[in-house]
Amino acid sequence: MRNRLPPDFSAAVSLGEGGQARTWLAWQEDPGRWVVIKTDPRDRGELRAEAELLERLPGAPVPALLAKDLETHRPWIAMSWIDGVRLDSLPTDLDDTEILSLVSAAARSVGALHSRSIVHGDLSPANLLALPTGEVLAVDLGMASFGEAHLGGTWETFSPERLQGKPASPASDIFALGVLTLRLLGRLPEPWTSSREEWTLAVLEEALPALAHDIPILARAVDALPENRPSAIGLAQGLGVLGGSWPHERLRRKAQADLDVLLRQAIEEGIKSKNWNDAWRWQRERIERSEDPEPLLPDLGRFAREREAHSRRHLPWLALAGFLALASAVLGFTYFQKHKAVVAPAHPDSTESVHWEDPRLAWPSNPVESFKLPSPPPGASLQVDGLPTDMPLDGILLLSRGRHRIQLRDAVGIPFLDTIWLGARAIARAPVIPPSHTTAESLAK
Repeated sequence: MRNRLPPDFSAAVSLGEGGQARTWLAWQEDPGRWVVIKTDPRDRGELRAEAELLERLPGAPVPALLAKDLETHRPWIAMSWIDGVRLDSLPTDLDDTEILSLVSAAARSVGALHSRSIVHGDLSPANLLALPTGEVLAVDLGMASFGEAHLGGTWETFSPERLQGKPASPASDIFALGVLTLRLLGRLPEPWTSSREEWTLAVLEEALPALAHDIPILARAVDALPENRPSAIGLAQGLGVLGGSWPHERLRRKAQADLDVLLRQAIEEGIKSKNWNDAWRWQRERIERSEDPEPLLPDLGRFAREREAHSRRHLPWLALAGFLALASAVLGFTYFQKHKAVVAPAHPDSTESVHWEDPRLAWPSNPVESFKLPSPPPGASLQVDGLPTDMPLDGILLLSRGRHRIQLRDAVGIPFLDTIWLGARAIARAPVIPPSHTTAESLAK
């Protein structure tokens, strides 16, 4: 991803992919923060829809849209990075009441989306993020819809109507939350979660409500009929009454541990590829988040030294490239200054037509003769072969071989010099007059 990162982003770590869509954790240099970048070269329309939804949801329980570029060949959006734990990666020591509290918070967030006419459409455990602060945010709005619902999503949460080909709706979001709760409580039989055929059979046979016989509000959430399901707020209130305390500290430690594992894996890859700059950035983030940073400091120093050494190895080449660029610029400027007073008129007697986009283009590229102009009065103008020409600052008019008519006029247009320069033909493939003709005697004529 390093060479494909948008400008101003670095130190990318893969967070996951589906199809051609990929999600990355990356460092944004200005203003200096970690962000989530999502790319999808296959379907920029889906990214555009997600960006538009995020822009419509300021203050909603979703990530904030920070930047986007949907016109480049590899479109991307950047969202805020949130320190939390996905519901498919919760601490293993949570009890049932704590799980019900998490799902209740998730239902409140989904209710906030429904109140703005947003259907998420893909409420899998991986798309809900539990924060140590007591919230659950909905992420990955790629299948979300405003008004017109989508047909895609995660089949393990599909309701009966969705299995029959109907689009997502608020009621199907409730069904997905009910399925998610049964999964987190460990009540879904394994064959149902690993086989789409088994899942479809169980849902269409209305087998799910029996798994929640002791939690009536949950049994209603997985009812086969959409009209029997509660609203998101109703589900949140019903589960909240049964829920326990929020596992603040365990979620904080789990979020920290998950990120540390991610960064350590990235550092190992960075060391293999000698990507010392990114390795240093990742290690610095580990140190800033660690409760015991001292053991991590030696590696940070090592990465910094390797980064410096790598930069010094490239300094001679960078200096040489800079010198060559400067020399090229100086030579080009010198050449332009030398020839900018000469124009490229087509010879009036030539049988060949020459097209110039700008009659003041400086030429010839190889002047072989010079004509000393008399001191012009103030406001004088110069013409070569009938075309206006810049007055040379040193009074020396550079000419190619050929015949040229040179005219000097005073400020009111009266000519005080009108002469013919005789020399070799300037037009390509025309006969060349011997250089002996371009003498002082020819000038006198």
